[in-house]
Amino acid sequence: MLVLLPFAATGLFAQRASFDVATFDPPAGWERIAPQTTGPLSFRSPDKTSQVFLFPVRKGAGSSPEDNFRADWARLVGGPFGNLAVPKTNVEQRADGWTSVTGAANLPNSRGQQAVLLFTATSGDRVFRCVGTVAGQQNVAVVGAFLRSLAFEAAKSGEAGALSGLYFTMRTAMVSGARLEADTRFFLPGNRVARVFPFGSGDRFDPSRCSGDTCGAYTLSGTRLSIRWDNGRVDELAYESVPGERIRLDGTLYRAAKPVAAATLTGTWGAAGQTGVAATNVYRFGADGTFTFGTASQNGLGGRFTAR
Repeated sequence: MLVLLPFAATGLFAQRASFDVATFDPPAGWERIAPQTTGPLSFRSPDKTSQVFLFPVRKGAGSSPEDNFRADWARLVGGPFGNLAVPKTNVEQRADGWTSVTGAANLPNSRGQQAVLLFTATSGDRVFRCVGTVAGQQNVAVVGAFLRSLAFEAAKSGEAGALSGLYFTMRTAMVSGARLEADTRFFLPGNRVARVFPFGSGDRFDPSRCSGDTCGAYTLSGTRLSIRWDNGRVDELAYESVPGERIRLDGTLYRAAKPVAAATLTGTWGAAGQTGVAATNVYRFGADGTFTFGTASQNGLGGRFTAR
């Protein structure tokens, strides 16, 4: 299979251009073929062996980025190119708030010399698509760099960004004795949501921590929040925005997590419900920016900290 190379050669592009919700660097020297009415914009290589097609945004009905990719593979690739099976994909949470999914497969009877690829980008219920047929390593490099040049307009109100950041609610649980637990909903770029504790902000969230029932895609429409988890389960929740940076989901109140200043941390912090137990994990933060981490009976490791 032809592989999109992870580099961009210099001099491959002309002046930056736009189409629908995307801006990009057109491949220099490639023929631009204007769309007919609502059809795709395309570019064709000088040797006429390779071409990329940019399709206008379609509505994705709140499906996950992976589901959108599979639907467009069947619609734009699998059928037209001989019922090609859905390939392995690469999923990326992009800095512009969209979630991209990319996959490629060899064209039938090409003996591995020509491949077809699909790139989709999802934001809320909007899905942008790019299809490419590629032959020759030079064209592979050009198309790979072209895809990396794609950028998308800011999310619309009510789509990606309608909810952002970490929200939590505290619950008592009778598991091995009384315990206080935090239930979280972490709203990420590209209308993604996770219910695993994030251990970091959205730009450092590790998608590998997701499983089918802990991460998914959400759609917010007025007073309804629909979450389609990656395992296919769909939760339809009553939604309410509450003053004071809070939200209510099916009657449960969630608060937005706040940044913590260094002065707020000064003191000793122990695991909830475990005060006084010798094995309790304990942090001790000093006003001078130093900390130790150990147990209730000894300090253990130490260092310096920054809160922001």
